[in-house]
Amino acid sequence: MAYPIKSVTALAPEGGVNLSSAQLSAAGVRATQSGNMLNFTGGNLAAGQPLAVQLAGAPTLAPAETAPGTSPLLIASAVLLLVAAGIVAFVWLRQQRAASKTVKVDDVEARRDELLDALAALDDDWEAGRVRESDYRRERAELKAELVELIERSA
Repeated sequence: MAYPIKSVTALAPEGGVNLSSAQLSAAGVRATQSGNMLNFTGGNLAAGQPLAVQLAGAPTLAPAETAPGTSPLLIASAVLLLVAAGIVAFVWLRQQRAASKTVKVDDVEARRDELLDALAALDDDWEAGRVRESDYRRERAELKAELVELIERSA
């Protein structure tokens, strides 16, 4: 994957299927609509690091549970598809968070510009004699304090 992976979950049918991976740990059994599944979890994969999974065996189903066209290859493919979908969802959410952070940076820059404009307008009013000195000093100190806090938070 192009991005670091924080969390991975893989499910395999209980009974007959053996899933092994140095990157995943068994996390018990999970009940699903399709029956009990072995739950495997892992994470903290670096960007570019592959997820290596080995599947062996075949699921054992009672004759009444066997759906037409169900095969071990189909079930293994479904498990891998679930893992891939989880990874894609994680990457998509990460990109969405990055995009929202970009918006926040734009908001910080817009607020900084507003504060600088307000300081300039206040200075102009002071020079033109439209503001009392005590009001000028108080308002200028408040605007400067907010600007300093904004810059420190965004650094």
